[in-house]
Amino acid sequence: MAATDTKTEKLAKLMASATGDPVRAMALATRYSRSMAASDAAGFFELACRRLVAAGRRDVAKHCFTLARKADAQRSSIADSHALFVEFAAADVVAPMLYRDYAKRLAAEVSAAEAHEKFREVICAALDGGHVPYANLFVDLRTLAKAAGLKRAAEEDFVAGYLLRSGTLAGAPYRVWTAAEKALARVTKRDRELLDLLIASEPDPALELAEEKRRSWLAVLGNARAGEVLPAEWFLDRLGAAPIGLAYRLADQAGRALFSTSDLGDPALFCSATKESVRTAATFDESVALWVALAGTGGLSDLDESLTTMRPLVEEDEEADGDGARYLKPGLFNDFRMTDPADALVTALRTGLPAELEVPGFPEYTPHGWQNSPRIQIVQDGPRLAYRYDREHVHVFTPEGKAWHFDVGFRSGPDGMLFWHDGIDPLMSLRHPDGWRTFVYQGLASDGTLLASLDERRSIGPSAPSEADVLFPDAEQPARVDCADGRLRVHSAEGGIASSFGFGATQEPSWGEPVLPPPGWFRYQRPVDPVGSAALRRVDRATAARLIEAGLQGSDAVVRRMGDLIPEIIDERLKNGVADAAAIAAQCLQARLTISGLTGAPKPTGVPSVLVPAAGLPVTRDFGTLATWRILADLLKEAADQASKDDPYRLDVVKLPNSYRQIGFRFGALGGRALLQAWDRDDAGRQRALDELHAAVSSPLADGTGQWRMRILTSEDPWQSESEPAGQLLRTPTGAAIVLLRTSICELFMIEYSPGGRFTPVDFPGWRLHGDPVPQGWATPDRVTEFAKLLKANGPLPIRPTLAWDLAAKTGISPQDAARVCFADADVATAIDDPHRYPPEVVAAYAAAVADKWRMSNLPTGAKEYLRERLMPEDPEELWSRGPDVSGAAEWWHDCAFRGNQW
Repeated sequence: MAATDTKTEKLAKLMASATGDPVRAMALATRYSRSMAASDAAGFFELACRRLVAAGRRDVAKHCFTLARKADAQRSSIADSHALFVEFAAADVVAPMLYRDYAKRLAAEVSAAEAHEKFREVICAALDGGHVPYANLFVDLRTLAKAAGLKRAAEEDFVAGYLLRSGTLAGAPYRVWTAAEKALARVTKRDRELLDLLIASEPDPALELAEEKRRSWLAVLGNARAGEVLPAEWFLDRLGAAPIGLAYRLADQAGRALFSTSDLGDPALFCSATKESVRTAATFDESVALWVALAGTGGLSDLDESLTTMRPLVEEDEEADGDGARYLKPGLFNDFRMTDPADALVTALRTGLPAELEVPGFPEYTPHGWQNSPRIQIVQDGPRLAYRYDREHVHVFTPEGKAWHFDVGFRSGPDGMLFWHDGIDPLMSLRHPDGWRTFVYQGLASDGTLLASLDERRSIGPSAPSEADVLFPDAEQPARVDCADGRLRVHSAEGGIASSFGFGATQEPSWGEPVLPPPGWFRYQRPVDPVGSAALRRVDRATAARLIEAGLQGSDAVVRRMGDLIPEIIDERLKNGVADAAAIAAQCLQARLTISGLTGAPKPTGVPSVLVPAAGLPVTRDFGTLATWRILADLLKEAADQASKDDPYRLDVVKLPNSYRQIGFRFGALGGRALLQAWDRDDAGRQRALDELHAAVSSPLADGTGQWRMRILTSEDPWQSESEPAGQLLRTPTGAAIVLLRTSICELFMIEYSPGGRFTPVDFPGWRLHGDPVPQGWATPDRVTEFAKLLKANGPLPIRPTLAWDLAAKTGISPQDAARVCFADADVATAIDDPHRYPPEVVAAYAAAVADKWRMSNLPTGAKEYLRERLMPEDPEELWSRGPDVSGAAEWWHDCAFRGNQW
């Protein structure tokens, strides 16, 4: 390049270079800018820019315009600069940086209103030229509009409308789409012409971020309710593979114009499973009559529903005040006919259980081992069963086994979306009041979003029968299986519901529970254990009674004893099914005993011994406590019969009976429980507590022989609390022991048994003894029997107001804690709300405890329980003649405290 080149020669060389090599031309322009005076460079590059635009070289022209503005360095007037920006914005040669610099200059040199007006004119010139000038135009326009006192929404709406009318929206950067979404929705809702322009502004699929822009477009269409005006052809031809949420929104707006009315099938197939169901009638009395009738149908599920519903009503009636406010009519149970639970269990097992059948290939996905409750979806269409688990995967089965698999990801559309297969494609359907709305699965987007489209199948849904006659293995006649109210029901030949299970298109099975297919799929299932099923068809009442007795300990105990009860059953799934039925029957038996005890209705025959209270200790309702204490004692006695060794050794880890945790907090403290009953002025509450006391002392754990004790161990290592499982059963050199429970504060409760009354301590690494072993305590059958007689004859124990202060003075504990020991741990609110229940001094002690709440629990709960135990005199008669044994309790307390190892 000669140093003497004129501007004309330079311009000619620049144009020639731009035609052949644009990159070289931009480099040449940069060299020119360095060698030219600033005053000359600005005009030169403006002229070059015009020539380059005319020649179609916008890339080089944009570079030259940038050099021109750099050379000008804001020396030209606002008017001259503005004219240039309007001219070259329309030509699409203004770099984004220059727009932003110009906006800042305007804001600094002219009024806010003029700055906003001029910059908007530049932007509109660019849009009129057929292009979006730069991605941040909304940000800069909003800033200038705000300074000019204009509302943000108004400015956004103006720009959004201009984008549509100029036809530039389809090619706009993704950032413009996201910035304009709300404004586009607003303006297109108000103006049908703009809505038509929006519909026509589908982003160019060849441009950068095309998928993201298309989502914004569909989202704006949905926000503008464009689906209401879009023809069906648009959904079939233009919608394509769209995110399911956006596709559904638009399609739902189209409604009947897109979808035709269709048969939704039985809603019972598509609801969510329920853990339990209670049928009702129009009025309460009619509902009660229904529940009473259900108890006599012979079906185990009917019996369970009836007794589970009736038991709390009966209990509340028993506790109702004498004001006539009772739930149940007098004489209701005079002719109450309840199916015997053992007979109901026989019917259920002989009729058939869903656990007897399986789907080929399906067991792989049956969650018998779920630790948490997953959400499972299961939908049948003809001979195809779609099974969705862990929210991501759908497996489709045919009678021959698994046929298809597709992934749906976590972003799987609106709630209630059902995934199924019609034999051609994976489909997704939603139930709508007037019919199905069905989409075709189109895979997953790059970010995992589920994609869907619409075709001629958009108004069809899965089709399957909601009931079927099922011939269970070795059965003489089929049983009807149907579904209703979130339950799958198996009907006996007599018409009652023999068994029922949570069922629906959506199921959340707990640990060990199977996933159930719809009734129409039972025809495709095969036996899991033909020999075991045959044995169920022959089960007799005696076997059912033994199953129920085992079921009192829980379904796990039934499974463990299945080899002795029905040895022909070898499949674990069938064992679980039988065990669950036995556990339900056991619950029914306890509920029936409660209803019989409280109402005088006939009692069942052949009641297991663990549910028969000791002589003179009537139990009317708390059969759960009775069974729990008895079963635990039996477990330890059986363990003590095993071979003895020099050191303790583990026999097993057993499933503990229901309510087992209460033993840890009641053992050795039943005398204190009796003392609280003696204060109670409420007849019903006193009777309920006495019932629990009778149930507990009917067990060998409270026989007063000294053969039983409890040890509490503790660990300072929080991880140590997981080392010894609850239910761990051990044989000790002198008897047996069982780990009863572990608490969240690293405490371990262990019950020990020694036939000779001599105990061999069981030590666990990392654990140490927390206080002395807890002996059986005050309660024995004879003492409790005498206590109950005295309580009935004398009424509640008179309260001596100074009792708590006497105990505090002799033990050194605070009056607040002493009041809690004497009069109940958790009755602070009750005492204050009902000042007639206790003397003013007692209420004052409780009030002080509330006011001093951060210091009122200086004693651990166990200390209060066992100190209260020592207040009970050995002779129950002394409780009324001399009062609680404060001196004996204080002596025990000081003895423990001085040894320094009790609390």
